Amino acid sequence: MVDNILDFLGVESKSKARNRSFFLFLGGVVVGAAAGMLFAPQSGEETREKIKDTAVTGADKTVELSKKAAKEIKEKYEEIKQKVKKAEDIIEENVEDTVEDLEEV
Repeated sequence: MVDNILDFLGVESKSKARNRSFFLFLGGVVVGAAAGMLFAPQSGEETREKIKDTAVTGADKTVELSKKAAKEIKEKYEEIKQKVKKAEDIIEENVEDTVEDLEEV
């Protein structure tokens, strides 16, 4: 149910779009860097070493950014969860007041 509410509020779809864009950008950077190194005037051994170093660096950055994104998503989830709880409380109070008003009539 919370997922439906998040989808309705647009939080999850924006996060997914932002994450997808980021990972596509990151993938483009990696492919561009690898292509640049493959066509560079170096020996094959030097090129392979650079590709390996770039891949390791990229993987480390990806892990770091993934953890950051997960943290932000968790914080947004908690924020939305609190807003939904407040809305439930307000609705419950309004229903109780309406029922009391109807009982008085």
